[in-house]
Amino acid sequence: MNTKKIAVNRTLGFSIVEVIIVLGIIVILASGAVLAYKLVGEYKTYKVAYQIAADLEYAKGLAFERGNATIIFTSNSYVIKSNNQTILTKILPEGITLNCTLSVITIKRNKLPEGAGSICVSGFGKKYKVIYHHINGRIKVEYGC
Repeated sequence: MNTKKIAVNRTLGFSIVEVIIVLGIIVILASGAVLAYKLVGEYKTYKVAYQIAADLEYAKGLAFERGNATIIFTSNSYVIKSNNQTILTKILPEGITLNCTLSVITIKRNKLPEGAGSICVSGFGKKYKVIYHHINGRIKVEYGC
């Protein structure tokens, strides 16, 4: 029997090319996660601005139905009341704040609203302005404050 020993040159560990490829993949995945987090935050700000506009419309409907409605704004929440009864309380998500040129809007049936101005919704690097016109009662949302 002829037995020959073959010398095998084995190294334990990874080559530098394999390590660089894995690190590159990790960096790409991490940058995608950071971008997704930023986009989710921006969408939250957008969503809060349009929710405030919808709640202002709801308050107008309450005023016609019940006689009056009052919306009270703070930096991180707002409350809708009708006939001294709290109808709706909204607390904003973390990271989103309100900066209002008005803190109270009162709407009465068949009368012009008392209080007009804008509500700046800011968070995650984005700002939206909810504008409430007291003459015609129109509500609109614009980008930027």
